[in-house]
Amino acid sequence: MPDNSNLVFNLLTMQAKSQVWIGRIGWPFFAIMGVLFAAFGTHAYVTHQQSLSWPTTEGTIAKCEVQTRQIYVRRQGFMTYHEVHVQYTFLANGRQYQGKNLVLSETFTTGNLRDAEAVANQYPVGATVPVHYAPHNPTLSALRIGPSRSTPFLFALAGGCLLMSPLMWFLLRDGRRRLEALATTGAPPRQTGTNRWRRSNSQTALSLS
Repeated sequence: MPDNSNLVFNLLTMQAKSQVWIGRIGWPFFAIMGVLFAAFGTHAYVTHQQSLSWPTTEGTIAKCEVQTRQIYVRRQGFMTYHEVHVQYTFLANGRQYQGKNLVLSETFTTGNLRDAEAVANQYPVGATVPVHYAPHNPTLSALRIGPSRSTPFLFALAGGCLLMSPLMWFLLRDGRRRLEALATTGAPPRQTGTNRWRRSNSQTALSLS
């Protein structure tokens, strides 16, 4: 019966190398993504908090429409969602500006067409609406202000990535330790217990035959 020691040793080595490769790429990737998501979430939170005290001015709706899009989701097929896109003009600090934000830094999205149409009907072309704008940068404006729906999602992503980063680091260290152990021994661990009993019985059966 052939000896599988070399095969087991090679498999263990390949597994340890794969573990090192995944950990080496994974820990900095998740660390960077975690910091980025946290930065985006913090910026969105601070901006929306500041927007609560922004001045308002009258604006005029230049365009408002509902756009329907489809995305493919694995195991679910194509999913349809609807976006409300708006354009408006307003005066601030003696200059005219154009804005496109119904909701600050976000696109109003829903899976229900009637809900999207109901929102769009609130902003007919030519209607006068209050516009909230940043006094230091009027190009940043919105028709609706308040807590951002994306902020909790961004912080959740940041937390998940920052949790995965140390896990990838431990995976890297464990893979390196396993490679060092394999390099030191130069052979797979000795067979013990059930495996040794099975091997001895197989050799005895071959000798009797």
